Amino acid sequence: MDFYGLTYAYDDFLKPDQLFFKSLLENGSYIKLDMDFVQTIRDDSAYIEFLKGVVKYAHLKGKKTILEGVENEEDLDVAQDVGVDYVQGYLFKEEFITVWKNK
Repeated sequence: MDFYGLTYAYDDFLKPDQLFFKSLLENGSYIKLDMDFVQTIRDDSAYIEFLKGVVKYAHLKGKKTILEGVENEEDLDVAQDVGVDYVQGYLFKEEFITVWKNK
């Protein structure tokens, strides 16, 4: 991908000693995934593989995952496909808190 006409490499992607939130990731019980994940998957279906990796990481570390931005049935299908534990979004607008739990 080009950035302002320049080809570049993203160096040190998620390098552990540079993650200011590393301790938060390791110590939390839940990882709440921003609604931007869902929007990005709508725009680029290959991005779902990245989200699957994040969810797998969380589960391997014994954490539960919550996906925000579940606005319709298609978004819920994405949530089920990637294996998140809980969802939150307009599809469940009658409830303040997450109402759907993946099996």
